Amino acid sequence: MRTVLFTGATGSIGGAAARQCLAGGDQLICVARDPAKAQSLAKAGAEIHIADLADPKALRALTESLASDPPDAAVLAAGTYFLRERRVVRYEGAETEKEIHLAVNAVAPLRLAEALARSGVARIVFVSSIAARWVRCRGTDVASLGKTKRYAMTKRALEAGMQELARRYPATVFVRVHPGVSATGLFTQPGSAFPRFLLPAMRCLFPSPAHAARGIALALTADETVRAVHPRFFIGGKPVPCRCVDSSDALPLVSDVLGPAPET
Repeated sequence: MRTVLFTGATGSIGGAAARQCLAGGDQLICVARDPAKAQSLAKAGAEIHIADLADPKALRALTESLASDPPDAAVLAAGTYFLRERRVVRYEGAETEKEIHLAVNAVAPLRLAEALARSGVARIVFVSSIAARWVRCRGTDVASLGKTKRYAMTKRALEAGMQELARRYPATVFVRVHPGVSATGLFTQPGSAFPRFLLPAMRCLFPSPAHAARGIALALTADETVRAVHPRFFIGGKPVPCRCVDSSDALPLVSDVLGPAPET
């Protein structure tokens, strides 16, 4: 039986993927910020670890607890788009404070992924966004960007950091998933101004969280390092892989939160 660490399992895409893994017989360790939202996962047999990944102390405690008994694989699906909170997060050893969206979407999963790779975890699947392809990093002031561009930039920083970790830890397979626009997730989030009467049409045009979960399930068995799986179009019941892009221009946003490269 495979043990899989999950972040974002109380969200739409992460939740669908977590339920699919539980149904397939995997043992899940789910990291959740809200105990109430994690109740259904606990009833389904998942082990729940309550932690706010935007809190550096909670993140460090989580990585330390996993070091002695690491999972077989990890799915890092936690992220935020509609977060209205405006604050910065200070990480130990970081040169600069991190804007909260950057902390949640990039820094926390990168620090967790680095700790897991250092512990010998064989596979790390991380959920990015197709929007990461549309931006280029021309500075480090993420807070001044608009909501959509800020989300895209922080996801691009996530990809850049994961590409660097894949280079440092070749024994760990890093797999990127681009879930595409989820009609039953993004458009129904609190704060979304999307007209509800158009949702049925959007569900026909765009993948649902269940489709994205299938992409994550594929990523848990994919062979290529930093492979991008985009479950937008399906051939033979499987998502079609999409081309990887070089995101190294965004690495300065997160390079100071990565630990020193391991000695070779």
